[in-house]
Amino acid sequence: MDKQHYTMTQLDTQVEKGHQNLVILIIAVIILIVILAVAGWSTLSLSATAISDNASLYPYTVTYDVLMPEGEPVSIGGTDLIFLTAGNEALMKIGDNREKLNPDEVRTITKRKAVIKTLGVPVIETNYQVDVRYLGIKDGKAHFLMKVMTSRQVPELLLAKVLPSSIKAVPV
Repeated sequence: MDKQHYTMTQLDTQVEKGHQNLVILIIAVIILIVILAVAGWSTLSLSATAISDNASLYPYTVTYDVLMPEGEPVSIGGTDLIFLTAGNEALMKIGDNREKLNPDEVRTITKRKAVIKTLGVPVIETNYQVDVRYLGIKDGKAHFLMKVMTSRQVPELLLAKVLPSSIKAVPV
């Protein structure tokens, strides 16, 4: 029977190679996780459809302080909006409907079902309602409080991702 005898140097070399392989494996796993996270974040999308059940409850609410550019189309939650201000009033076009808002008046701008997907896979489905309260003009822009109510809890990070970059929305 042949027995191999290793010197301490040979054993140390084998242990070092084992550690090097483990470090390489850990780095590869970290790189894979980062790639998947970036791909998931960059493919995040929202599709909004009409609600089949209009009696939804909305136990989850996030309120934003919003500044919107005047006269520029903005899409919030799958609904196209245009805001114009005239004195203390705001004229709001929601889809094909035109409405007038007075200061502190609350209006529901959309009530729909959202499916949030990443990498083409649905991750969250929720019914939602978006209400706005017109506050006036601030820094030359239309100033609103926007309340987003959902039937299922949605991480604020995902809500912020679907808000257009043309508006300034800060959670309050």
